[in-house]
Amino acid sequence: MLLPYIPELRLDVADRGVPNRERIVLTPTAQVDMSPYALIAGARGHLPGFASPLRDMFFWFGTGVVSPNDWIFLFTGSGNFAQSPRDDGRGMCWFFYWGKKTTIFHDPHIVPVLIRLNGLSIETPTPPPALPQ
Repeated sequence: MLLPYIPELRLDVADRGVPNRERIVLTPTAQVDMSPYALIAGARGHLPGFASPLRDMFFWFGTGVVSPNDWIFLFTGSGNFAQSPRDDGRGMCWFFYWGKKTTIFHDPHIVPVLIRLNGLSIETPTPPPALPQ
């Protein structure tokens, strides 16, 4: 399936394979509401621009609006969400943490894949009763 490119967020990986430093860097090119965006890890395809999703490798950013001068860092290791002004005062830095025990992108065949969600389906509007365990 061929999906449209997402031009409003540029994507890169920094310090690939370095524990506690490996991170995905997103740079907004426009004001963006992050609520419909998520990152997954994928296996690089044989053709440029293609990847297959890997199991249990999904990260959702939550809600928030970012601007073109902001930087978004998603560290693959553990930490606590934070945001702070950039050193040059031109925007904000957003720090997210995936919570993985090891680096993800040390293998050059594994790539980050940015996705934009535009629909969902939930099992039922009312939860079923809890079953004894």
